[in-house]
Amino acid sequence: MRTPPAAVSLAFTEPTRVTSLRLFDEAGREHPLQRQETRNSQISELRATIGATLPPGAYRIEFRGLSADGHVGGGVVRFRIEEPGR
Repeated sequence: MRTPPAAVSLAFTEPTRVTSLRLFDEAGREHPLQRQETRNSQISELRATIGATLPPGAYRIEFRGLSADGHVGGGVVRFRIEEPGR
């Protein structure tokens, strides 16, 4: 991607209580995210705004959650912001 995102969105196949959502750059520094719902909400989609404009580089979003039937799950979403002009 060429333009830094202002927000992230994750969709789930069933209602999930997201217990952890974190954004890291390639050096392992965490960047703030502001969630749109409370941690105790059972949701099918999670949206969070990014606290500051991200510079070019590689990033990963790490998340963990608890489904309505009690299963714990999680994952990682990776993306890259390209240098302008590339």
